[in-house]
Amino acid sequence: MPTSPDQDLFKLAKGLFQDGLYENAAGQFRRYLQEFPQGANREEAGFLLGRSLYLIQDYPGALAVFTDELPAAKAFRDQILFYTGECAYLLHQDERSVSAFRQLLESYPKFSDADRAKRRLAQIAYRQGNRNLALGAYARALGFYQQAGSPPPDLEPLIWYKTGECLFRLGRLEEADTALKKALATIVSSDPDTAGLVMFRRAQLLAEAGRPEEAIPAFQEFLKANPRHPLAAAAHQAIARAYGERDDFKAAAAYLREQGPIQAVEQASQAFESARDHFLLGEYADAEKILKGLTQGQADPELRALSFRLLARVYVEEDKAAEAARLLKGWSQADPGRVDDARRLEIAEFLFQSNQLAPAETLLQAISPGAPASLADRADFLLAETRFRRGEPAAAEKDYKNYLARHPAGPSVPEAWLRLGEIKAQQGDDAGAIEVLRKATPAGADPEILIRGYGLLAESYRKQGLVDSALEASEAQKKLLPQLASAEEQALVRQAELYFRKGDYEKGLAIYAELAGQGQTSRHLDYRWHQGFGLYRLGRLEEANSVWQELAAGPEESSANLARFWLARLQAEAHDFAGANATLQAIVTDEADFAAGVRWQMGRNLEALGDYAGARQTYQELKQTCPDALVDTRGRLLAVALQNEDYQGYVERVESALGSAPVSFSEAELLARVRAAANTKDEAELNRWARALLLVAVEEASVEEAAFRQAALKIYQDQREEGLKDLEKILDEDPATPFADEINLYLGEELWRQSRCDLALARLKGLDLSQGGPERIARILFMTGVCQGKLGHTQEMVQNFSRLITNYAGYSSFLAERLQVGIALKLAEEYDLAITAFEQALEQEEDRAVLAEAQYWIGECYQAQGDDHRAITEFMKVSYLYPEQAIWSTTAKYQAATILERLGQYQEAVRLYEMVVKESQNSKQEAFAKQKLEAARQKLGGKPQK
Repeated sequence: MPTSPDQDLFKLAKGLFQDGLYENAAGQFRRYLQEFPQGANREEAGFLLGRSLYLIQDYPGALAVFTDELPAAKAFRDQILFYTGECAYLLHQDERSVSAFRQLLESYPKFSDADRAKRRLAQIAYRQGNRNLALGAYARALGFYQQAGSPPPDLEPLIWYKTGECLFRLGRLEEADTALKKALATIVSSDPDTAGLVMFRRAQLLAEAGRPEEAIPAFQEFLKANPRHPLAAAAHQAIARAYGERDDFKAAAAYLREQGPIQAVEQASQAFESARDHFLLGEYADAEKILKGLTQGQADPELRALSFRLLARVYVEEDKAAEAARLLKGWSQADPGRVDDARRLEIAEFLFQSNQLAPAETLLQAISPGAPASLADRADFLLAETRFRRGEPAAAEKDYKNYLARHPAGPSVPEAWLRLGEIKAQQGDDAGAIEVLRKATPAGADPEILIRGYGLLAESYRKQGLVDSALEASEAQKKLLPQLASAEEQALVRQAELYFRKGDYEKGLAIYAELAGQGQTSRHLDYRWHQGFGLYRLGRLEEANSVWQELAAGPEESSANLARFWLARLQAEAHDFAGANATLQAIVTDEADFAAGVRWQMGRNLEALGDYAGARQTYQELKQTCPDALVDTRGRLLAVALQNEDYQGYVERVESALGSAPVSFSEAELLARVRAAANTKDEAELNRWARALLLVAVEEASVEEAAFRQAALKIYQDQREEGLKDLEKILDEDPATPFADEINLYLGEELWRQSRCDLALARLKGLDLSQGGPERIARILFMTGVCQGKLGHTQEMVQNFSRLITNYAGYSSFLAERLQVGIALKLAEEYDLAITAFEQALEQEEDRAVLAEAQYWIGECYQAQGDDHRAITEFMKVSYLYPEQAIWSTTAKYQAATILERLGQYQEAVRLYEMVVKESQNSKQEAFAKQKLEAARQKLGGKPQK
């Protein structure tokens, strides 16, 4: 029976819709509505057009269609109302969404998706409440929360919690307390962390309301139920503050000192002091053992940072610079918030010492332009040294000149001139080297630099034929040589150091005593100091005192200062603390670490004298003037407060000491913890703080970020399917989420892996390439290009691959795919670009099979371009460079032979065909090669070759 045109068109459109081809279906439904405005299926077509647009996430378009269809709708009126509300919700048009959902529930109470509509109304009320809460409009926010009615189970505790917040802010304390108790009652038993958060907040609100008598038992109830909760330390502090509000700071201090977190702080501080003392005494194994415990334990971040840094120094003293660099690098990645310019330089120094030059250079380049002068001085010079050591003379020369321009009076100026002279000499510019090296050899410069400088200067003069000047420079170098230790002397010093490290002070002392008696240079005075140290470690204190007194009275400042420091230690050990401080006050030094150690020891001596006010002032000044010092001033300030019976000061300082513990429910703090847990891939911590954030947050973006990071971590931990579903859910709930770009990248890559190129391309093409680093951009360009190639969009593919190989050749996300890109470009007849891609593979690939294949394709590209001679050369490179890669080597010879045969060079062609036959026995290639060989031989017989 024949059908009408309108029925055929509707049947086509509906078929496309049922097959999931929504974009095509939408086009056909539009056509139907235009051509048959009075058609029999007009209402259903209008509804399905809106559904099609909704399903391809064109929510504005869908909402416009549903709005037009609603007035005349009959059979589909309930569904149109539902999707009107849904589209408006997703577009954050809350009033319009509420209106549609309420009409739906009033007119169609038994609608199949009524529960979903009710959930949306609760979500809108919650969202509106949060917006007003963020603005401080507590009464208005409360009204919205109360509009949520009977919310779904997952929303109910959140709404009760926020209701409690609003009531508290409005001064309705009893009602607030009731609301928070209801929040507790609605939290599932499987989520004790969130229950703990509500208990803590309830106690905190009581404290903020000035009701310490009720707050203290509320915090104690929280601690009893959650003894190991991350907020336990904050609860202890809150109880102490509540005591303080009753002016009973002594009770507050006593309470704190009984608690595990505070005891842990005091014990960790004492352990660090012990480790530092072991380090000063050269007892590196003991220091290492303590510091490893502090870095791996639960010490707060500030003390852990000090422990990591001191442990790195221990490793350097033990000749393990690479281990020191690895340690600090790992710490900086785990706790990036504590890595400032000073730490970057410190880590770069260790990396440089262990010859890890690339990561050292990266850190040095990250130091901010506004860094302190002394730090910038060292960083600029070290950057130049890094590039010099990497064998990059042009870059190093530029950096040394930059250093000299920025720091004309810097401590490394002579060495910078010396390096510039070396570079000039290496470049064969002897006249330029002479000019520069004269500046590297001023009076008073370091003897080692002068000796190297005069040596280079003499050589440059000699090459210029300036014999007298060369002799003069050589004579100057000769006079300075005695100031450096001979090879024999260096060996003895190393032996003495090892004896000291081993604890065999008698043998080490004998060597240092012998060396000290051989001169009066600065290095001999250093041997003399070590002689005194050996006597001190052997308990021969009077002799050590005599040696150090002699050095302290001498003219050499560095050895005199070091001797004074240890003389003061002897005096303190004899309980002459006042005398010790008098000795320490005589020390004047620009060396920051040494100066900090002196000030810290003076504070300890003042404590011993009972001058707690003086000790506190000393530690406070030390903390302000030397914030990077490797001393734990905070621990001493806590101890001084107790010794001085300053209980209020002790309580206040405990808060600083426990600064790592969360003390509030601020959204920003919880979001920071979510990010930190995501960075360290700590799933348990991430989930804990994400749940806390869900409870507290008023900004949707914060909750979405937490959900995004949880999903991304699942993907990282091989829970890929679950993580991707979570990402899709975020995008479905909020198409305008700030994380849409990153989510689409994850989803696009998954579709690309599945070779669903049309869907992958829809995700990838809209990504913002101005965001993110070059690795990300390279990956997007590659996947987009592959999809475009498979879909036949050749021109777009070529544009993306061209950009990829031109701008992102060196990035790891592209390394493995160069061959694939090159082959795709070759098939597109973009031979020059293909050759570039293959050549990049040759430069950076290590797999010899891949290298052989890349070299083969280069030959094919030149052959396709008609450059036969270049093609032959490139094909033969496969055989010469990768002979073990038989498949590619043999095939390349065959291709070269066919070109030679075509060019009439039959003798060379025969020779290659014979090789191919020999190498490809029992294969199809052997048969083809034999046929070609016979044909070439016949041609050779008819046309003899020269």
